[in-house]
Amino acid sequence: MPFKELILLLTLALIQFTNIMDFMIMMPLGPQLMKLFNIGTKEFGFLVASYTYTAGFVNFLGIFFLDGFNRKTAMLFSYTGFCIGTFCCYLAPNYEFLLLARILTGVFGGLLSSITFSIVGDAIPLQRRGQATGIVMISFSLASSLGVPFGLYLASKFTWNTPFLVLVIAGIFIILLAFFVIPSMNRHNENKIVDKNIFENILKIFKNPNQVLALVLVFFMFSGQMAVIPFITPFMVGNVGFQISDLPLIYLIGGGANFLSMALIGKLSDKFGFKRILLILIFISSIVILVMTNLSNVGIMIGLIVTTCFMVFVGGRVVPTLALVTATVEPSNRGSFMSFVSSIQQISAGVASTVSGLIIVKLSDDKIINYDTVGYIAVCMAIISIPLIIKLKMIEQKS
Repeated sequence: MPFKELILLLTLALIQFTNIMDFMIMMPLGPQLMKLFNIGTKEFGFLVASYTYTAGFVNFLGIFFLDGFNRKTAMLFSYTGFCIGTFCCYLAPNYEFLLLARILTGVFGGLLSSITFSIVGDAIPLQRRGQATGIVMISFSLASSLGVPFGLYLASKFTWNTPFLVLVIAGIFIILLAFFVIPSMNRHNENKIVDKNIFENILKIFKNPNQVLALVLVFFMFSGQMAVIPFITPFMVGNVGFQISDLPLIYLIGGGANFLSMALIGKLSDKFGFKRILLILIFISSIVILVMTNLSNVGIMIGLIVTTCFMVFVGGRVVPTLALVTATVEPSNRGSFMSFVSSIQQISAGVASTVSGLIIVKLSDDKIINYDTVGYIAVCMAIISIPLIIKLKMIEQKS
């Protein structure tokens, strides 16, 4: 891979790292936040979902304007707003303020993913896009293996909101890096006729059955995994035998394994095809989900093995999914389409978190019940996605 492409991808990975860590750190803080703010699983589920609902709505609006802006300008503006929202999370004195801060963060942070993968789609040829997506998605692994454990350490050493302050400080330096590394990207508008009808972009998507199919696939893939993820740590503490001090190990070990596997999954997707690798991952990850959501008090060792497998195989599904979806749209409309993709991704995650919060019940002894039901739902979502993957067509072909 050319050096310039690698530096660009690593910069995008840093942006995604802070964005993902900002979202992920809320979930392992669940046991602390529920006690600190005296809230239950329903309120906590909505706290997690508030970011995704807002991000999904903003991404939907992005369909109408995102392709009209230079990719670099859109990225710098959105990331600056994201840092402001994260700083408000640091200042939050109670549940209501934190909820509003999460909504503000979602307004700007929600666009970061769609802009990132639009840049990847515009700057990286299709034959290297699977590997490129894998490199960017390494940010998820790093956020899990390094960011979250470090954030939990800061939360235990100082206060629960300290990780958000550290993210803001890091974000300031990343803004400067992005300014110099991300090139001006406006070629997608050079030969594009400006739509007179503000709804033309969304109509183009719904008139294209293949793109509609891609959006449905995104909904089922992400709602399935996000039904399970927010309540992993409360379940491990209440049911499996973990202490709160053990929680960083889930992300340190699982995230580290995911870090090593993400780029490999990207390369395998390039070599054997996005669809084939995705179908294999769906089969393996479904087994892992069923095992994890039905665990009893088996102790830390077995719990860590299962959660690590979850991060590798469930998290790994994202790489071929996004690489496949980006190949279903022309570059001139990729920004709008990927904004819609991110919108569906975020809204499905929010719905899944909210529904899980209603299904799952936390007992007085901190034990979690009905988590197995959520696992069965997640597997059903994965099974439904199989015929969608098979039917989906790529309009871009590898040269």
